Amino acid sequence: YSVTSQSTQYVFYNMKAKPFDNKLVRQALNYAVDKKAIVDAVYFGIGAPSTGPMAPVIWGYDKSLKREPYPYNPQKAKELLKKAGFPNGFKCTLYSDTRTQRKNVSELVQAYLSQVGVEVKIELLERGAFLSAGSKGVNGMGLSGWIGTGDADGALTPIYHTSGIGSVNYSQWSDKVLDAMLDQGQASLDPKKRMEIYKKAQRYIIDEAPQLFLILENTLALSRNNVQGFEPYPNQIAPLFKVSLK
Repeated sequence: YSVTSQSTQYVFYNMKAKPFDNKLVRQALNYAVDKKAIVDAVYFGIGAPSTGPMAPVIWGYDKSLKREPYPYNPQKAKELLKKAGFPNGFKCTLYSDTRTQRKNVSELVQAYLSQVGVEVKIELLERGAFLSAGSKGVNGMGLSGWIGTGDADGALTPIYHTSGIGSVNYSQWSDKVLDAMLDQGQASLDPKKRMEIYKKAQRYIIDEAPQLFLILENTLALSRNNVQGFEPYPNQIAPLFKVSLK
């Protein structure tokens, strides 16, 4: 079984740390990485490049975002870095936990960024230490992911709202414009109004690029032939109340 997951993978930037306080730098690094190649190499082609800050299966997703917002374009990345004042690139650290998959993705991101002059040192941390470092604010970037809930509020508010700083807002991003949008979406009971709010929020987040948007994951599962009624869910929790054995 294979279904599109609610989970997205990304590299977050600490936007309080230089040079990631510069939007042009954040956008440049998005153009510098071939996400499709990473999906093929690490995920064996099971998944897709990210189309923004939340997965298409989550309610509130902007369906006009059908393609990755920053297609692979190293020349564009170099132009933006030059415009940002870094014609020769810069040095930084990419933090990750020690899981093999995350380590492999980190190494590929490192390789792609080196091609536009950005020299990346990878720092591997035990999972608990990584989560603690992320919440406090790393000195650089970090490879992480988010699954949220089936609603746009759960997908966006924890990791992009100012209230998430010190928790899972690893980008340490505080933006009054975005906070207002997310607050309105959370408070409204009108689905149409909420949908429009979250569409605007997604476009705003993509433009500000607090992350290097990487991968939309798939949820995979297996069963024997005598299993009936099984269905994997996008939230990676498999409900078994409909399952029987023949």
